Amino acid sequence: MSTQPKKPLNVLQKMLDKEVFVRLKSNVEYHGRMVNVDIYMNMILDDTKEFYNGQQTASYGTVIIRGNNVLFVGLKNSTNV
Repeated sequence: MSTQPKKPLNVLQKMLDKEVFVRLKSNVEYHGRMVNVDIYMNMILDDTKEFYNGQQTASYGTVIIRGNNVLFVGLKNSTNV
């Protein structure tokens, strides 16, 4: 069975306006609604909460995450994109 590989940017663009979590290389995690993403994987999240070691450490409105700091991105409460 042959399937076409998914391009990472296309997958991220399907996550727009959805609740996501973003883990940084520093192990800090941000949970929020993805508002925008660009070709460098820079992201804008709204209604953002910051977590470290599973504990919420801060709550923000809008945050900008620089793509080169991102370890991975996932959808909250969903199985596929």
